[in-house]
Amino acid sequence: MKNLLLSRYSALIPLAAALLCPILVYGQFGQTVTDAITVTAQQSLTSQPNEAVYLVTVNSPINASLTNVAAQLSSVGITASNLTNVNSTVVANSTTGPALVWSFQLTVPIASQKATAAALAALESSMAQNNSGSTLSFTLTGAQSGGPSLQSCNLPGLMSNARAQAQSLAAAAGQTLGSIIGLTTSNVSLAVCQITVKFGLGYTYSGTGPNLISISLQQTTGPQVDQAVVALGVVSPLTSGLDDVTSALQGVGITGANFVGLSTTSNLATTTPQTVLGWTFELTTPIANIGSLMQQLLAAEEALQNANSVYSLAFAAAGAYSSQPLSCSQSSQLTTAQNDAQQLAGAAGVNAGSVLTLTAGSSVPAAPDVSYLGDLLWSAATMVASNPTTSSGTTTTTGTTTFSTVSEVAAVILPITTCNMTAQFQLL
Repeated sequence: MKNLLLSRYSALIPLAAALLCPILVYGQFGQTVTDAITVTAQQSLTSQPNEAVYLVTVNSPINASLTNVAAQLSSVGITASNLTNVNSTVVANSTTGPALVWSFQLTVPIASQKATAAALAALESSMAQNNSGSTLSFTLTGAQSGGPSLQSCNLPGLMSNARAQAQSLAAAAGQTLGSIIGLTTSNVSLAVCQITVKFGLGYTYSGTGPNLISISLQQTTGPQVDQAVVALGVVSPLTSGLDDVTSALQGVGITGANFVGLSTTSNLATTTPQTVLGWTFELTTPIANIGSLMQQLLAAEEALQNANSVYSLAFAAAGAYSSQPLSCSQSSQLTTAQNDAQQLAGAAGVNAGSVLTLTAGSSVPAAPDVSYLGDLLWSAATMVASNPTTSSGTTTTTGTTTFSTVSEVAAVILPITTCNMTAQFQLL
């Protein structure tokens, strides 16, 4: 029994010494601080752009429909699906003809750019002469590649860069660089190729598996907008409540308007400036109905003027958006991810195995925020209430009436819907 106890105690002595003397452990087992090192390598894409992107803008009568506007553009390959936005001048006088502003995105191969420019210029000239009430303008917003692709990247060069970084770091730490145990890349960036490589340190890797190849994809679809937002500005006496203003709108045929904001404002058009209330509302309508809605609002604004109401109205189309996520082709994205994983693995001298995890989703922009238009709309409404022949602004002049244009003209073409996927594959 005594010998058994001594044997057990003697087995515990090295462990106790190790706990009490860390230097002994360090010297006995080597300087194992970590067993992996991760580096990232980047390079700019050198592939030439192969597409030209045009912003085509049509100013149409207030009651125009998307179908009619798109039909005027069919000769240059534009359809209703190319629409990115719709807005308008601030409508504050029913005696003039304010315009809807339709913005379209047209993407063509670089080889067709010259012919497209000539066709757009010819259409611009013909629309100006045919008395249709619509005018066209266009601008070339830039050139782009057809989409981010791993095939555009110099993967062997990126791997060489990553390995050189890892070798340098490992040497500085007094370690030996081991095999590749993780690879990550993404096609989200249009301008930069980037890979992240994880190397084991030492001759063996003691971390837990599985080792992964991770591919992140982002695909932009659209433009596909189906809803338009119209902002309403109503000026009322200080004693008015929301129910009073809503009843006044309903009395001239405006229903379903959502209350957005409220503030005091000044009616500077009167001999003695008056403090009044400014109310902001929004109406949402299918793009197909935007022309008829604007015509209805024009009639409502005129009805308030003719009735000498204490309320005055101004309005503007404030933008368009997609109300539903578009269908993402997940099978197509997975195929792309598998191909990318095989290509990345080949450049690294490893193999991509089966899919381990998949994450997918989509996103769409929110509806336009109209609250910032309040001051502009209230100013226009107060001017009309005091002098029905004059409205606010300095941008567009027709006869004796001057209009301000809503600032949210789609000068920058934004993605409408984004489909995202991250796929992880076994690294073999």
